[in-house]
Amino acid sequence: MMRCTASPGSASSGMFLEQQAAIALAYLPSTGTPSEHDQQNQHWQESGSSIAAVDGFIFKEQSLSPVNPGEIYTTMPDPAAKTFPEGLGGHFAAAVWDKLTATLWLIRDPAGIKPLFYYHGDNDLIIFASEIKSILAHPLVQAEIDEEGLTAYLTFGYIPGALSILKRISKVLPGEAISLHQNSGLKRHQYWRLPSFANGEGDIQSLAADVRAQFLKELSQHIAGHQKAGLYFSAGIDSTIVLAGLKALECPEIHTYTVGFQLKSGSERLKSDLAFAEGVAESYGAHHHTLVFDDAHDPSEALLKTWPELEVFEIGMINYAKYLLRKELLREPLYFNLLLGSLGTIPARVRDLDHMVDTVPEGASWGATGLGRFQLPMTLAAIMKGGHVRIGLEDNIFYDNDRIILATNAQLITRLAKFAKDLGRDISSPEETRKVLGIA
Repeated sequence: MMRCTASPGSASSGMFLEQQAAIALAYLPSTGTPSEHDQQNQHWQESGSSIAAVDGFIFKEQSLSPVNPGEIYTTMPDPAAKTFPEGLGGHFAAAVWDKLTATLWLIRDPAGIKPLFYYHGDNDLIIFASEIKSILAHPLVQAEIDEEGLTAYLTFGYIPGALSILKRISKVLPGEAISLHQNSGLKRHQYWRLPSFANGEGDIQSLAADVRAQFLKELSQHIAGHQKAGLYFSAGIDSTIVLAGLKALECPEIHTYTVGFQLKSGSERLKSDLAFAEGVAESYGAHHHTLVFDDAHDPSEALLKTWPELEVFEIGMINYAKYLLRKELLREPLYFNLLLGSLGTIPARVRDLDHMVDTVPEGASWGATGLGRFQLPMTLAAIMKGGHVRIGLEDNIFYDNDRIILATNAQLITRLAKFAKDLGRDISSPEETRKVLGIA
């Protein structure tokens, strides 16, 4: 499960196993570049009474004095504290094992910035992770489409509430803490709700001072003692307030960035806006950076430094690629991905694949796939015809032709690699692939 979330260069990790309580807890950074906090292993901490794995950061109370490294975050939420979990703030997903009470806690930040999923199986089996793919790596978890979650996604464009696309896998909701104990089972606690609005008492100056103090507190927690801060800057109300806050917190080095588009109409207004942004930034002592795209900007030079993958669903699309090549909007070598069997496109038949391959320009490379149940026969045909293949869940989510067994990318790739070897086609190394694509 940890390998599913791993990335090159992970700086720190932690693992805890307790067979008597049947609990396993692990943390692995998801970023390739180790941060200062990762280097100190701030996301995995153990004490005599509890163990915590935290993705993100949990804020602790502090004064409004200029921030200092190491004074902003605590990553050891204490289940014995009177304010647990209500006193937690920040942006985080946390798993805490309370050794004293043998209770597992899964907690998500109030705004739901960090994701946290869990699988609830038989006998109160709980498998949890920041990503669903890590849960699916567990041998006891079977991937089954949840019809209610799928319907919600097709209706709303996202999956609301605790639902997910798979059965028995749920989201921990924003501001929610889930506890699991062998006697009381699984319980859900909504530890944070959007506070109700109440009219403040006092004059405008005192109310403004309270708002300013709360804003600086939140901003200082996000800065986390770093000596440099960057800000996308329009010089509007929002970004200027953030810049003023950074200045008030005495952040040593602030960089602001403004992007503009200088067109023929309205150019004077753009100049005025850019000059205003620069002036406001400099008034707060920020290092200001401006990037302007004008009518003379020609993206073709940058585009010609890229080698696009040409996805083709019809013969006419290959001919259009040839037209773009003649207009020097594409350059050789070309790589075509031939996709067959989608509704309203070229059928997934061997003779149709032959026709497409015959139309591909001389000297170009090509690969092929079939969509849905046509993936395996079309990729096998491509291998036998000397082409390359495209394989994976984007085009086909089932392992079997009866569309019952849900596949993983690893299963689809492993099966096809074996077939290729049996057919006398070796799998290309990264270096060989770069040569084929002309990017070596």
